Amino acid sequence: MKRICRCHGMSESCSVQTCWTQLSDFREIGNYLRGKHDQAQKLDVDRKRMRAGNSADNRGAVVDAFGGVAQTELLYLEDSPDYCRRNTSLGLYGTEGRECVQHADGLTPWERRSCRRLCHECGLRVDERRADAVSSCNCKFHWCCTVNCDHCSQVVVTHKLLSGPIIPNWSLSRMQMSPDTSKRARGRAPRRSRIEVHVASEAFGNKLSFLHGKS
Repeated sequence: MKRICRCHGMSESCSVQTCWTQLSDFREIGNYLRGKHDQAQKLDVDRKRMRAGNSADNRGAVVDAFGGVAQTELLYLEDSPDYCRRNTSLGLYGTEGRECVQHADGLTPWERRSCRRLCHECGLRVDERRADAVSSCNCKFHWCCTVNCDHCSQVVVTHKLLSGPIIPNWSLSRMQMSPDTSKRARGRAPRRSRIEVHVASEAFGNKLSFLHGKS
């Protein structure tokens, strides 16, 4: 909470003032709590004494445990589990075998770093897999009442998190390309995707059939 005041009156002396408390900005509150979380202290206590009952001795143990800690500090009793590893007793499935997103349209900076967060920070490696997928495309409605579609194939790239040695520089982004690599990339003719080549070949074949029938 923060205190906000506003002056009233004709002069600038602020003879009349109205003040109220208001929540701080959401980002400011989040940063404050994140800092407290990072600086949290682990509390070592005798749990048997604290669970023994409501007695004078137990109250003394609680006072001794919390006496040197300010009320604004965060405390914790147990270390957090390793979310990278599978632990069925805690309901944790780990990150091995999961898919991460490397390249896609409309990704936020946080989503672009999903492979690094889920994989590299957990000691895993990224395995890139390519597969041909066939889907319907160029669908047209014909009266009445059918829909005819072409079958287009495209290469689907997925990235899975696997155990094993980490391969450095697995992601070669445009900003990470060396001068020689970028020069070769600029000098090379652009490749058309398989879906474009497939559709273009079908369109060319249809045009030849039409001309042959017309002649």
